[in-house]
Amino acid sequence: MLPVVLTVQAEKKYSLGGRLFLDGGIFTASPACFNSGVGISDLRITGKADFGDGWYTKLDVGFASNKVRLKDAFLQKTKNGHMLRIGYMIGMFSLDQSVSTNDYLFMTGTNVAEIFYPGRRIGASYTWSKSKFYASGSVFCGDGLNFHKNIKQGVNATLRFVYRPLDNAHTLLHIGTGGLYKRPDKNTETG
Repeated sequence: MLPVVLTVQAEKKYSLGGRLFLDGGIFTASPACFNSGVGISDLRITGKADFGDGWYTKLDVGFASNKVRLKDAFLQKTKNGHMLRIGYMIGMFSLDQSVSTNDYLFMTGTNVAEIFYPGRRIGASYTWSKSKFYASGSVFCGDGLNFHKNIKQGVNATLRFVYRPLDNAHTLLHIGTGGLYKRPDKNTETG
């Protein structure tokens, strides 16, 4: 284990936040198997710190479904259009995964991202972004939170490229592609 200690001389900005997503439904004429009700679909507490000079960290914990789950825990350095992020996070496989669910245009992320991407894992990602071009790549291993002696952690890597020929206040056109390599976790007892 290698400890990392950083000292940055800059103005620090801290924030503590959270969110609560409630879902509910009333079924007026339905089979007996459909029940009306209300539920908490997501409850989060988030801490963020901006240390200046491009250094940023985030810790996000979820409390939905009567379970405590770590959502994000990473350290990030940004400078001149380059961003390096290391920690427990989602890889940059799709646009939906590079923003918060608060910023989604619809209720959920895209089907491709939700089906194929393995979720949050421990790893590192690099992003480069300029006015017309965007590129990102990341490598990840197992989730690192649920160690089981019979699970051999898998690995995955992602790439994404975007070209924006039209990008102004009134018009946006972007053309992009992405790729995902995934070797799933393997149970050594069952194969």
